[in-house]
Amino acid sequence: MPEVTLAAIGITLLVVTMIFRIIMVGISLRKFAKMFENKKEFREGISIFKYLEIPGLENFVRQEIFFTILPYTALGLVIIVSPVSEVMVGDINFLTLVISIFMFVTWALMDFVRSYIINRKLEAVRKETSVLRSISGNVLDGLKYVVYIRGSVTRTAVSLGKRALVGAAKDKIKQSDLETKKKPLGIAALIALEKMISFPERVIGKITDWGKDAIDEKLKNKFEKYSERTKLRLTVLTMWCILPSLLLLFLAY
Repeated sequence: MPEVTLAAIGITLLVVTMIFRIIMVGISLRKFAKMFENKKEFREGISIFKYLEIPGLENFVRQEIFFTILPYTALGLVIIVSPVSEVMVGDINFLTLVISIFMFVTWALMDFVRSYIINRKLEAVRKETSVLRSISGNVLDGLKYVVYIRGSVTRTAVSLGKRALVGAAKDKIKQSDLETKKKPLGIAALIALEKMISFPERVIGKITDWGKDAIDEKLKNKFEKYSERTKLRLTVLTMWCILPSLLLLFLAY
């Protein structure tokens, strides 16, 4: 058998799966970034997404970052505290080695599938967001308007500061004046920023007709399960992520 250590096997396995993960995520992020005119718009667009409050989206991002880093952290600890860097593949019983290789390959294939699923979910976000450009002519303005009509008016005005949605606010005020003769507090907050705003009025009617729940309805089913994951489910996923390191640890002893 070749003089290859268990540590080298583990590192190779995780590097290969990480390269595939980076490719899958990178493709989607690159396409998403191209929807914006520059990096500043891209960063602003990403920050606005949290105000859409798509069920499970924040958990999806947080959990996937954690489960991506975890296997490497576990492998590093195993390399430090165990002799996996000293044990050679040729020293292991042949049957045990075959079973272990099968488990490593299965784990890698499953991780490839997870990376592909992440790619598909990010692509769904990109495709639904790109609809805003065809409607409003500008993805960033479209995102801001969707956030606005979801009801987070005051918070949006404070958080987005000089890039608030006064054009949309004017439309709301006209409607409010006719119905109640009063200006809603959230609308007034936006009007106070009028001199600092440029929001195309043509967008108002188009996005209103499109519907405020279009993004939410199409995306929530893709991410909602991330908000509903039980502690048992998260524990199982954690154990799955550290499985290669546990297997190497077993083989080393």
